[in-house]
Amino acid sequence: MPFLRISFLFSLAFQLSNLSANEKEVQDMSDPLAVYTQIGAGSTNKGINLKVGQAYDTGITTTAGMNVIEVKGIYGDALGWESDNKTTDSIDSFRFRNFSVDLTSMSAKQLDASYNLNANLVADESMDISYSYGLVDQMQLSNKLT
Repeated sequence: MPFLRISFLFSLAFQLSNLSANEKEVQDMSDPLAVYTQIGAGSTNKGINLKVGQAYDTGITTTAGMNVIEVKGIYGDALGWESDNKTTDSIDSFRFRNFSVDLTSMSAKQLDASYNLNANLVADESMDISYSYGLVDQMQLSNKLT
């Protein structure tokens, strides 16, 4: 008997979650800015780089936001063509970026933090952080999107 109660509760919860999911507005995927998650990979002289970016809801209807996380320098000694003694097969650095654009004023902000695992002249590990603010040219943006 307890099994029937539990299965009934699970089936009821599942039906309610499906009902709420069906009530959500369908996104227009023909809009190139409507893609919410992206992944990327590349190769440089220091190895393989992997990247994941995800747009998020800023809570303000006129503001778009995105976070990007990167891992750099994977298998740098085996696959890269850098011939210094600092290149290894382990990860060289991590990078985090946060972008936001106010679509009414076309102003943009960016926070960029890069954590380097390789030693330099000052420290065994280091971190660079920068913040940018600027205005986006609407004509250039519309030309790139078409």
